[in-house]
Amino acid sequence: MTPKQRFMNNLLRNGQDVTVVTIAGTTCPCMSKRDSAYPVYNPAWHRDNPTAAACNGTGLISTTSTSTAAKAVIMSYQTVINSGMIKKEILDNIGEIQHDDLFLVGTVKTSDGSFIELSGMIETRDYVTYNSKNYLVRHTFDYGTSSVIGQLAVLRRKA
Repeated sequence: MTPKQRFMNNLLRNGQDVTVVTIAGTTCPCMSKRDSAYPVYNPAWHRDNPTAAACNGTGLISTTSTSTAAKAVIMSYQTVINSGMIKKEILDNIGEIQHDDLFLVGTVKTSDGSFIELSGMIETRDYVTYNSKNYLVRHTFDYGTSSVIGQLAVLRRKA
């Protein structure tokens, strides 16, 4: 059994319940920079086109959401700092961390034990639910010492 498989099996047995929610849909025409990796919502477009479908600031129309039950380890910022899990250089690259931000380690589907990739989540719409609260995935990092066994992600409470 590889270290990654051992880690994922341990998450299935001992991890905390989370739900990973991804939202997909048709890109709204109001997204003014659709050719870039980070399109920008343009509220003026909706004022100028009042009969067009409304995306309500999400940048998507005709949305569908997919919820995936998962297991992960959730820790407070202070726990991560005190444990030395993350090097100071990485924390400096994250930028400001708020007092209610959380760190998530892992993510494995409870249905089949497979790894869930968080790095592709879109910060403005996808989220993780933990303890009935929704969190945006702000940053993701590979986790492991000699080989990558999972991911570490910074979670910010969704307003």
